Amino acid sequence: MVTRTGGAGSGIIISFLSYGGGAGQTAAVANIAWILAAAGQKVLVVDSRAEAPALHRYFAPFGRPLVIRDRPADRGDPLSATVRLDCDPPSPEGRVDYLGPALPEPAPGIRGESPRFDWAVWSRRLPELRRRLMAAGYDYVLVDGPAGGGDAAVATAAQLSDSVVLCLSMTPGVILGSGALARRMLSRRFEVRILPVPMGVDDRDPQGLRRARLLARERFAAITTGGPAVLGQIEVPYLPEFSHDEKLAVLVGGSQAAPLVRAYELMTRAITDDRVRTANSPSDVLRERYIRALDHAFPTLPRAVSIVYAPRDRVWADWCRGLLGEHGVPTEMVSVMPARTLPAVEGGRHLLLISPGRLIGLNRTHVDEPPGAQPGGGAQVSRTFAVLIDDTEPPEWAASIDRIDLREVKEEQAEELLRKRLGLTPFQEFGPSQGTRFPGGVRRGGTAEVGAARLPFPPRYAGFVGRDGFLEEMRDNLAPTTLAQGPYYLRGAEGVGKSQLVLEYVYRFASDYDIIWWIPGGSRNDIRKGLADLAVTLQIPSRGDGAKAMLKALDVEPARWLLVYDNVGDIAHLDGLLPSSRAGHVIVTLTSTDPESPGEQVPPFEREESVALLRRVVPALDPAGAATVARAVHDVPLAVELAGAWIGEDARWRRYRNIGEGEAAALAVTRFREELAREDGASSRDDSSDIRAIVRMALNVLKFRRLSAGVIWMLQLITFLNPAHISLRLLRSWPVLDELARFGEGLDDPLMIDAVLAKAECYGLIEVRWGKDPAVHTNALIQRLIREEMTEEETRVRQAQALRVLAAHAYPRFDPTDDAHKAVFEELWNHLRPSGALTSTDTRVCDWILNQLRYLYNTSRGSRLEAGREIGAEAMAVWTRHAETRELVPDLQVLMANLQRALNRWDEAHALDLGALETLRSRHGLRSARTLAANRGYAADLRALGRFDMAAAEELSILLVSRYLFGDDHEQTLAAANNCALSAYLAGNVHEALDLEQQTYARRVRLWGADSYWARWSGCNVGVYLRELGRYEDAEEWLRSVRENVGGIGGATLDVARLRLDRSLAATYRRLGRKLGDPAKLDQARTLHSATLEGHRALFGADYSSTLACTAGYAWTLHAVGAHTAAVEYGTLAYEGLSRTANPFAMVAAANLAVFRRAVGDKAAARDLGGEALEHLAERLGDLHPYTLAATVNHAGTLAVLGDHTGALRLDRGAWEGYVARFGRDSPYAAIAMANYADSRRLSLGEPGAGRHVRSDIDIEVLWF
Repeated sequence: MVTRTGGAGSGIIISFLSYGGGAGQTAAVANIAWILAAAGQKVLVVDSRAEAPALHRYFAPFGRPLVIRDRPADRGDPLSATVRLDCDPPSPEGRVDYLGPALPEPAPGIRGESPRFDWAVWSRRLPELRRRLMAAGYDYVLVDGPAGGGDAAVATAAQLSDSVVLCLSMTPGVILGSGALARRMLSRRFEVRILPVPMGVDDRDPQGLRRARLLARERFAAITTGGPAVLGQIEVPYLPEFSHDEKLAVLVGGSQAAPLVRAYELMTRAITDDRVRTANSPSDVLRERYIRALDHAFPTLPRAVSIVYAPRDRVWADWCRGLLGEHGVPTEMVSVMPARTLPAVEGGRHLLLISPGRLIGLNRTHVDEPPGAQPGGGAQVSRTFAVLIDDTEPPEWAASIDRIDLREVKEEQAEELLRKRLGLTPFQEFGPSQGTRFPGGVRRGGTAEVGAARLPFPPRYAGFVGRDGFLEEMRDNLAPTTLAQGPYYLRGAEGVGKSQLVLEYVYRFASDYDIIWWIPGGSRNDIRKGLADLAVTLQIPSRGDGAKAMLKALDVEPARWLLVYDNVGDIAHLDGLLPSSRAGHVIVTLTSTDPESPGEQVPPFEREESVALLRRVVPALDPAGAATVARAVHDVPLAVELAGAWIGEDARWRRYRNIGEGEAAALAVTRFREELAREDGASSRDDSSDIRAIVRMALNVLKFRRLSAGVIWMLQLITFLNPAHISLRLLRSWPVLDELARFGEGLDDPLMIDAVLAKAECYGLIEVRWGKDPAVHTNALIQRLIREEMTEEETRVRQAQALRVLAAHAYPRFDPTDDAHKAVFEELWNHLRPSGALTSTDTRVCDWILNQLRYLYNTSRGSRLEAGREIGAEAMAVWTRHAETRELVPDLQVLMANLQRALNRWDEAHALDLGALETLRSRHGLRSARTLAANRGYAADLRALGRFDMAAAEELSILLVSRYLFGDDHEQTLAAANNCALSAYLAGNVHEALDLEQQTYARRVRLWGADSYWARWSGCNVGVYLRELGRYEDAEEWLRSVRENVGGIGGATLDVARLRLDRSLAATYRRLGRKLGDPAKLDQARTLHSATLEGHRALFGADYSSTLACTAGYAWTLHAVGAHTAAVEYGTLAYEGLSRTANPFAMVAAANLAVFRRAVGDKAAARDLGGEALEHLAERLGDLHPYTLAATVNHAGTLAVLGDHTGALRLDRGAWEGYVARFGRDSPYAAIAMANYADSRRLSLGEPGAGRHVRSDIDIEVLWF
């Protein structure tokens, strides 16, 4: 049995569990935490009680907790939810931090958003939680575990804890159940230490207590380590004075608390192995302050409050209701709408009028008086307040009532204002776990942005009208305090306004969400891409299925999220692509009128809503005329919008003939109805008939207007592009200008492209959004209807023209270091499928696809690599069938091999590269740029398969050809030199690798500067090779100088070169710290390695090769600082992960893991694993390879511990001779091997003093570039 002992940041995890609950375990955790902190220990208390958290209340009298600001918020890190409890322990080094479901309410002025810790989520990931807690730097972690004898308690003991304090109520049933629970814990993990402690012991029944003690001794005699001894020494007595209040006995003190304090001291001694024996007494000042704070008074509350609001201000009403609810004040919500009769407000209530200026006219009965007042002398409200939230002018009657001005104030100020005006007193308690967030312009932390505003979703439609009742119903179903029952479906025909309805909901309630993501639902591929794009935006790791990774992340996502699946044509597209978690909200809009489809049917506009929209577009239109138009288009929202645009444009043309506004509008209505009737009579009716007719009417008019040919051509071109976002940069390109110039009318002027778009916008067929990132948006239905109007020949020609425009917009060769290139190919990706590019055989379009794959490969994101693989497979199926594209198939194979290799599919990549290389060599010979690209991929495949000598030979050939073709300074030559150095290193030729990489670095600095991406890449490699040669001081100095040009990990995105640099520097700190015996260097290594590992996981995911290499290095760092158990856990992760992908470094990780196993006493496993690794490495790499030599040294150490001194001597001698031959006698490796060899020799001869030498192992850094 291996027992971890406490000490400087060792992170001993002790769980407190009880079979029946109510045994006083929470009080024990709180008191022991304070005793440990008073003794100078750093303590973390973890509360698992999500339903009724209580642990924090023992510390509430101290005052408000502090948000730990030096720990960045990270949805994947449970410790980012930690808060510091202000409990004033006597020792300045001691502290108590809290991690639990209760959220702190920090003091005004220092408010901060703290992520929420969800035990239910992390209880499914207990091994990972254990690793994080152990590595967090705490001396002790005390877990107030789940009550009961179920699987949750067993899992907490087996997967999380070093020790378990089993709290016993002294009743026969609980004692028997606790004994069974202890046995289950040990069956899952035999080395866990279980300490049974009787709690609430009442000595008023001596006979019953004696029987209970005997039963407990019997049940635990053979179960637990030290069980009977503990049962005889520690009992927590029952004291009535402490049974009704959550208070710390160690602070209350006095004779009454003395028995409890003594029991808690004995428990502390037991769990710390006598490291902490007694409780340091608090000062009299602290004790008095704590006791006085226990006697707080509750506020006097208003009887009730009615909140009156306009529907668009519902979020403010919800926020007020939430704040009042925290204080137990009953509230009534009163929404003011035209068609709704307002309920009478009871007498004696307060009345809150949210933005009273917006209430005018919404309900005709309350224009000249406050809504909610009782007409006719009825009972009046106690007090009325006008809540001002924006610049809307209040009505005259609001001048005589009290105001609460919440404009331009921070959240804490707004809460304070509302509390004071309503006579509320703030609780000294943590706030609720859910509720509407502050919707004001200035959020907590002083930022005017809400989290969702940083994620892209469509702009708000300025002309939105009505739908208030529908939006109120949506809010009732999707309120923050409501647990989602599943996706919220809205269904209806195209053009009925589903998307605009949801978009308005999103903007009204965006402040309640941290994440809002809009997913086009046109196809299953669109949905998968939308989810994968969200994973990229949130830096969710995924090396395969990005959509799946995002859905999995949402299951544990503590932030509030809203996903909108828009315009889903087939509900089957959603299978497996909806979140299973109900913590967030999902809205789905279905293009379906089938009553059997799920969800709410979105009806057409109410007549008043149609009239309002038409008159907003055409103000001169009289209500009666607007009503006739609305009736003619059946109140379909898109048809109403298009009708308003058509009528407005017709009326504008009439105004040019000096016809008055009203008459022009009336004449336009008459003509619109005539044209609509003509179009309707020409075709059969369906759900889109009115919209189709108006689109056709608009096209007919445009044919006879100035710039007509250019406008029609532009609208037809746009039908082959993604309707959601078409940048003006694309539409202003030279190919577009060349096509437009053929139509004359001055369209050869680039500025006339904007004029063409403006003309198309007049009839509502497109929307041009000017500004910082100008773009064109349109409706997919309108696109389809315009394409229906085209002839077959027009369709073929226009698609070909669209493809030429897109292909010309792509750069001839993607440059991964150029942000402009990335932006262009990111946009082009969205047009790839709508344009039909994957079925094209135009060689320029094929070149675009090849560059698109280069872009997706260089994003280093799993979801995009998979997307690239799918795109490549579709293109391959087309290109191999046509003679004109068959020539490009080998180039496509090379790019697909890159994608497969990046996805850890080594054999598939090797087969693709080998086929391409054979074809290109036969066609173009060796000295061809196209052959060279295939050759580079082939060499990378050899490295990935562990064939280092063959890879080194190939890379040297590639370098020579690159110099011949491009010269010494070309980027292709420098890339070849970098790869050649890497292969030389992996083949064991480290001096050669260093010389070549130093030359490459010097050239890259001269050409692009020291802060360029590729200079950093080469600079990192130079540092690695210096370290692997044993020149640790030189390596540290070099890597630090390169790092100064970069900065540490951070910022909005994670940079691959920066992560590599920090990982290499952390390994160098570790090597130097081990050599010098310098704890400070080792601490630097641990801190930097931990941060770098989190960065790798965020960017690549836990199972990617680079992440696993970093995990292996972090395990060595933990071993170096003495955290051997954690080293075994991380080392096992690395070994198993690398083994799953048949990675050539798996045996290197195995050799490392054997060292960690030996350190925790698992000698047999160390011998077997280390022996297997050494045999494999010697066979694959040879006896003199650096990896083999290090594995030899380490396995010799294991044999020495096992007493096989002859075997150890043989290995030590071979290792020493190998290091001398490879690196010389002065290298640190040779010195270690020599010292170990000398010790083994003395042991084998039985000389005096043999074995006193402390053997050293050599850590092998798993490299993956």
